Amino acid sequence: MIYFYLVIIIVIQLRICKEYKFKYASNTELLVERVKRGKEAFDEILKAKRKAEEEYQKKKKRNKNYAENEGSGYSEENEDNQDNIYVQEIKCYEYVLDQLNNLNMYNCNEINENNKSLLALAKTKCIFVKSTRKFPDEKIGCELNTKKLNKLQIYLYNNNLFDQFQNVHFAKTLSLDELRKIERIENPCSINDNKEEYKVYPNNKRENSYIGSSKGEVYTYDKNNYDYNTFVPRESIFDENANIKKKLCENLKYKIITNCTSTNNMSDTAFQIYHAELNHIDDICFYIQSIEWNKRTEENVRLF
Repeated sequence: MIYFYLVIIIVIQLRICKEYKFKYASNTELLVERVKRGKEAFDEILKAKRKAEEEYQKKKKRNKNYAENEGSGYSEENEDNQDNIYVQEIKCYEYVLDQLNNLNMYNCNEINENNKSLLALAKTKCIFVKSTRKFPDEKIGCELNTKKLNKLQIYLYNNNLFDQFQNVHFAKTLSLDELRKIERIENPCSINDNKEEYKVYPNNKRENSYIGSSKGEVYTYDKNNYDYNTFVPRESIFDENANIKKKLCENLKYKIITNCTSTNNMSDTAFQIYHAELNHIDDICFYIQSIEWNKRTEENVRLF
């Protein structure tokens, strides 16, 4: 019996290894080069984050020494303020690294173009945090974390009102009906995976209902009208709503990218850097997944 389970484990591990090998073994030389470039690009991000952290600690130390010499109070809370440019830079790189690590869930040749563009924009933004040159920010609707978009921002994007993001009085110009529409807006990029939200409850009278198909559809027989009412399975409703939200989210991402990279909002220098970073995303993905592949291969070897 033990040997039987051992054989099953080995077969599963070999299938996983084969899957990864199939993903990347089509052109070994190209893969090696891409993994190398990806490692260099990924290491640069780690290096930039470490540098930002070191500079932040040095600044804190200087400020603390200055406060002690002057006899004034020193508060570490002030140093950790979100407006602190060093904190912004560190958090920017943390967000980028978090998003890059999520690439391990995808086939590198099939990464969504919108996701790649948003990631490249986020990486470019980190470079400009301490620069005197401005980079498109949330004030003009360039919110790269789509889950953080507020209702008014989504409304402006839905209606292609890109030029109204900086109009702080825009909401005052809207009618009561339009304001109610904004209040009802949901962020399509914040998909709720809880299927309870999409439940459809059939008639609870057991004598009037029965399961009528292998898919679990519930048919209710109305004695008064002699009519059959079909209730859509809750899973189907959930999947349909999830697909609609996904399409709306992709459309929203596309509009954000268009707005952020427009000539009105982004300088030529920033645009060139953004395009260079865009080319790095695929390479970094191959590097990250090659680490996972090697890890699984080592585990397979240990099993033997």
